Amino acid sequence: MAANAGVIVKNNNVDFALRTLKSKLKDANVMKYYEEHLYYEKPSEKKRRRRQQAKRRAQYESQENNS
Repeated sequence: MAANAGVIVKNNNVDFALRTLKSKLKDANVMKYYEEHLYYEKPSEKKRRRRQQAKRRAQYESQENNS
């Protein structure tokens, strides 16, 4: 996954450039992708994690609908 997130530093304002770069990386989900690939996750663990997330999401949505 290549992130084409480049920033041009104008008027030696590095702080603004860093803030802009961070927001671009966040929008491109680069850090999320990086954290997911820090270690190997077995396919069965992926399935288990996704099922748990779907279960939590369904519980939350059912609570929202009941309220």
